[in-house]
Amino acid sequence: STAVKLFVDAHVFDGPFQGTRTFIKGIYSVLAHNDKVKLFLGAYDIDSLEKNFTDGNISFIKYKSSSALSRLGYDIPSIIRRYEIEYAHFQYICPVIKNCRFIVTTHDVIFNEYPAEFSKEYRLKKNLLYKMSAKKAEILTTVSNYSKESIEKYLGIEPQKINVIPDAIDEIFFQP
Repeated sequence: STAVKLFVDAHVFDGPFQGTRTFIKGIYSVLAHNDKVKLFLGAYDIDSLEKNFTDGNISFIKYKSSSALSRLGYDIPSIIRRYEIEYAHFQYICPVIKNCRFIVTTHDVIFNEYPAEFSKEYRLKKNLLYKMSAKKAEILTTVSNYSKESIEKYLGIEPQKINVIPDAIDEIFFQP
């Protein structure tokens, strides 16, 4: 049987370190060695991807621009078409154009839990984009039961649609 073609929007590797990088690296470093999956990782800075994913069944795809609008509006839909991607995985926000099955991970909706820390404009924009993306996803994931309950409460997503994939701590944290 042929391998499932899975695209991962790995643009978080373009900038400074954040927890989402650990999440993506943890999952896809393992899946890269599954012969039933062919991974395509997209970023503007593919050198960073190549340093973080050193082996496995992975193709690195460079975005034409570092702009989020360009990435979501043009680059990713084009990549999905060109490589006949079957599933595409996004963190928080997915493209408007849907030309394959979407996996969306919403790590948290903290701006709703601490509204005084975020502008009203930011909260409105993120709520709209996160909810739209969650509703478009065939597979919706989050990292904890707490986040699952928050997503249900603030975005109005049915709890049976939300799958919890807990973050894992890398072995390196236990080294002296």
